Amino acid sequence: MTQETRPVIVTTKHRGIFCGLINNDVADDAQAVTLSRCRMAITFKNTGAVGLAQGPTGRVSGMSPSAQIRDITANCSEEGWSAWDAVDEKNGKS
Repeated sequence: MTQETRPVIVTTKHRGIFCGLINNDVADDAQAVTLSRCRMAITFKNTGAVGLAQGPTGRVSGMSPSAQIRDITANCSEEGWSAWDAVDEKNGKS
């Protein structure tokens, strides 16, 4: 994460839940955002989508360089982003 970006959780109308970085100048109510260092929550336990802003709780996908996704749901805490960013690439588990 740089000072020009911030971590967010994005949910889609197709029930996808993603975490990644967006530019700070992107509004919270933007219809579409381009996430860098993007991951998708495959499974999660004991939390809703907003709870995932504190970090993943199950399996997540490998990291994609970037993806355009719609509708920001929550901003991540720094600790939450650190947890998403630290997921083991080989087994996709937090």
